[in-house]
Amino acid sequence: MDGQSEDKDRKLKRELLKAEKQAVIAGLIASSMFVGMLFAIVQNVTLKKQLSKTQSRMDSLQMELNKSNGSKLNP
Repeated sequence: MDGQSEDKDRKLKRELLKAEKQAVIAGLIASSMFVGMLFAIVQNVTLKKQLSKTQSRMDSLQMELNKSNGSKLNP
């Protein structure tokens, strides 16, 4: 090999390493975004369950309050 083709070869190897590093970084970013998305989904489901329980509890307390007020109005 002459000097020119060796330089060309080194440049190509350098560019390949750079591209591989960028691919690894992109993969890490994508996987962390995926984990973040999964966390958000789990959190959303958990909050919906808590909201449902709270709404149910509020409804039962409202019914108790209505019964209590009704019995006070009609002794």
